[in-house]
Amino acid sequence: MTKHELMMEYAKCAIDIEYFARKYCKVWDKKKQQYVAFQLLPQQTQVLETYKESNRVLVAKYRQGGITTVTCLYLAHSIVFRKDIKVGVAANKLKLAKESIFYQIASIINNLPREIFGRIPTDSDTKEIKIYNNGATLQAFAASADGLRGFTPDILFIDEAAFLEEGEEFMSSASGTMSAGGQIILNSTPRGLDPTYYARYEGARTKKNNFKVVEINWFEDPRYNEDLIWIRGDEFVEEKDPEKYMELRVNGYRPSSSWFRDMCQTFNNDPRKIAQELENKFLGSGGNLVDEETIMRIEKTCKEPIRTEYDNNFWIWEDPIFGYDYYLSCDVAKGSGDGDYSTIQIFKNDAVNMLLVQVAEYQSRVPLEVMGELCLQYGEKYNNAYVIVDVTGGWGISVIRYLVNKKYKKIHYDRPRQNDVKIQLKNLQRGELQPGFTMKSGAIRDYVIREFERRLREGESLIHSIRLLSEIKTFVFNDNTNRYDHMRSAHDDLLIATGMLFAVYMFSKTIGNEFNIYLNYAKSAIVRKGDEFTDMNTEFQKKMLSQDGQDANYERKNDMLKGKDWYTNGTNMDIVPERQTPKINNNPYIFVR
Repeated sequence: MTKHELMMEYAKCAIDIEYFARKYCKVWDKKKQQYVAFQLLPQQTQVLETYKESNRVLVAKYRQGGITTVTCLYLAHSIVFRKDIKVGVAANKLKLAKESIFYQIASIINNLPREIFGRIPTDSDTKEIKIYNNGATLQAFAASADGLRGFTPDILFIDEAAFLEEGEEFMSSASGTMSAGGQIILNSTPRGLDPTYYARYEGARTKKNNFKVVEINWFEDPRYNEDLIWIRGDEFVEEKDPEKYMELRVNGYRPSSSWFRDMCQTFNNDPRKIAQELENKFLGSGGNLVDEETIMRIEKTCKEPIRTEYDNNFWIWEDPIFGYDYYLSCDVAKGSGDGDYSTIQIFKNDAVNMLLVQVAEYQSRVPLEVMGELCLQYGEKYNNAYVIVDVTGGWGISVIRYLVNKKYKKIHYDRPRQNDVKIQLKNLQRGELQPGFTMKSGAIRDYVIREFERRLREGESLIHSIRLLSEIKTFVFNDNTNRYDHMRSAHDDLLIATGMLFAVYMFSKTIGNEFNIYLNYAKSAIVRKGDEFTDMNTEFQKKMLSQDGQDANYERKNDMLKGKDWYTNGTNMDIVPERQTPKINNNPYIFVR
């Protein structure tokens, strides 16, 4: 080529990224183990067009869609042809950002023909940053709370945004890019209703933000849809007209192909993995304790409080109504710093509709003595509510002592399970029971969480709080600890307080030792299988349930513990026909007198 032709070719590449990609860009082919020419697919072209048109782009993709690769192409093109541009790339871990994005961009640039684009040498060349001779900068980051560390990119690309442990903190650090009119690109496969990726996806769908959503589906990819069919029950349809795909999906047909079936087998036909990796579905793709359909139902019942009280953190949805019984649970934290919150939940027992209805909620970091006074005031206000205080770790002991000193009548008693707490509350014991609720053992925590999930799934409780809903969305199964817990940087204080209330409500209607019998059963007989709890070891379960000598009642107790809609009157296991809060009696397990 002549010098003029080289200049014209350079200009053409600068204007037309697709031409630049097809003619000059190479990517690494894992199967062939060599660099090959970049062949753009229709879906990738669609993504590139969106990148050129919008400063806020969210790509919902399936695994092996080639979207990360085409994004690297876009960023490489920007670095080559835009002087002094700053490009930041991020993933959950710095290693991922470097290996899946940073090196790929650098490789595309390094493989460009020198006679047209020059060597494009770098003034600085490290494993995390490259500064090119046209002033362009490429830098890799971990999407953590430390954020961009003073670096304000013109383009910020976040890969697998649904899997960020500190996503919201990192997005806050990107405010400089957003306020300066820079471009932000979020790509990911779904992971349930996460607070970063899904929240922005839903915000774009409901036009609450300015992100442009591009949805990429496997059945539109010519590499994977060669023998595409659409299945509904025993029916199947052969259809490859993209304009008819939406109609088929609305009518209940699901796409399938030999590639899709092979991939399903690769994921061991795990519905959650298939939804996440292949079907591009938010519903069913997360490891949330509460399933996404239930979460979406709760979203419809959440509403603004009718007013706020105390420090504006006590939210009120309904004032007390004469004749109704109320439950108040309190989860007490240290009260300072950036740790957990102290929380209060108040629910009304709507016996007619068989519902526990949320009427008030508190969440804040306040001194322990304040929590005692709040429990007293709001307990008395809500018809002398039945008060359950978490004394695990000892923080709730001061609240218990405050209530007892004020002669509050309705305090939950439980068996001591933590020696240091038992010693401090020894003078308040009634028989073998002490005031407060203890979650020292994993079995108790498991039951509290299980009952929380069950009541929400079966529609037995009505939630109004967006704060509680936020915790529900970030309470997921942790593969490292093998239990459900809040995501990193999230909280579960409101959720645990609510679960504690639900658990006590369920078992305060039974004989005094029933709850402890169940906990012994739960400790040895509940394991996690997939995303569900599974009952196991029936013989041991039967032994635990019959330890009080009432073997004849095994079947009835067993059914009751599995959630049947009955309870006992506390004396003879006779079935009482309807749910209602027990009245004050002489059983110290139920109330302090």
